[in-house]
Amino acid sequence: MSETRPAVTVEDISPVKKKLSIAVPWEETKRELESNYKIVARSAKIKGFRPGKAPRPLVESVYGEFIEEETIKKLVNRFFWDAVEERSLKPLESPEVEPGVIVQGQDFTFSATVEVEPLIEPQNYMGLELEREDDTVTDQDVQERLDKIRDMYATLEDVAEDRGVKAGDVCIIDFQGFIDGVAREDIKAEGHVLEPGSRTFVPEFEDALYGMKKGETKELDVNFPEDYHHKEMAGKTVRFSVTLREIREKKVPPLDEDFVKNLERFNTLEELTEEVRRGLEEERRNRADANLRKALIERLLEDNDFDVPDSLVKRRLVEMMFDVHMKMRSAGMRNDQVEAVIDKNIAYMSGEAALAVKTSLLLKAIAARERIVVEDEEAEGRVREMARQRGQDEEALLKKYQDEGLIEQVKGDLLARKTLDFIESHAKIRVAARDEKTAGEVS
Repeated sequence: MSETRPAVTVEDISPVKKKLSIAVPWEETKRELESNYKIVARSAKIKGFRPGKAPRPLVESVYGEFIEEETIKKLVNRFFWDAVEERSLKPLESPEVEPGVIVQGQDFTFSATVEVEPLIEPQNYMGLELEREDDTVTDQDVQERLDKIRDMYATLEDVAEDRGVKAGDVCIIDFQGFIDGVAREDIKAEGHVLEPGSRTFVPEFEDALYGMKKGETKELDVNFPEDYHHKEMAGKTVRFSVTLREIREKKVPPLDEDFVKNLERFNTLEELTEEVRRGLEEERRNRADANLRKALIERLLEDNDFDVPDSLVKRRLVEMMFDVHMKMRSAGMRNDQVEAVIDKNIAYMSGEAALAVKTSLLLKAIAARERIVVEDEEAEGRVREMARQRGQDEEALLKKYQDEGLIEQVKGDLLARKTLDFIESHAKIRVAARDEKTAGEVS
């Protein structure tokens, strides 16, 4: 070590946390003290002396503590960053510093603890064996979607004939619930609308409505499950008195040209059918792609376990909380309601944040090994594409991203996507048909 070179030792507290202990030679410490004394002395305001003319002992007695604090601050800042740069460390946040004290004639020592990205050696990411859902759309799928569209335009008509409730009917009922023989106001309703078989209430209750006729009253006991969402009813037997006031029958319009004309966007049944098929194909394709990527990431993380820096997880969690807050506020929720939702889900969000950070670090390591990069032009092109999708000015949005330092975030997202594309392109993907009879393999 030269006269002014500090002695540096690095302790690995964990794979993502390092403690640097640094001893600055007394000569360098003395030099910094002298420099700071001169700066203070030139402008020191001491009664009876013009600035810069007060004797040194007096200046040190008045400003000594300040001079020492400034010296420590500068020594820590200078030699910490020198040590970090020399060892190619990349701290993820400001260090936790134990500054030490200055003692005449002795080396000035301090320590600084920092978090760094883990050193990752990616394993088992080539040739993954994965399964992709069958995204084939059949004529039956199209018909079922068309039937759902028809159902949206269904009307409810009073049943005139004297008959009992059957599947597909909608009932208008009054009911009163009793627990241990006591009528409960919180288990009472008049004019309640319920479709038997919809499973929006306890099945025993819904099923008891089948066969009832208008004006009929029935009493029944219903056993509520232990995990029922209303605690006062959970695990208890409730006696109900139910009166059927009305039966309404659902009338679904026929799927014909007249029905299609009511939809405005389409002129013919053929146009509607083709649009439904295209929509289903896109839904199935996107869902299959998303589930495949999810399975791919899960497999990668199973074979690549490593510590994740807390600082990155906290940063990601804050971003997630901000996104949730903005979306819920835009939906009209009050601040206190948003905060209650976040507090209730903070544990889940923290887990998702850790998973997102771990995935990002692993993909970054794989990209580095495979020399996958994102050029500036690609990131700028992505921002322009985003502007077109939002109907915004391309140059204005690009400038905003550049000015606010968001381009790096775009590059990071693109790098992750390109890396996943690379891994998927080298995977062995089995396409599982719904009936498993036509399962095949693609590469």
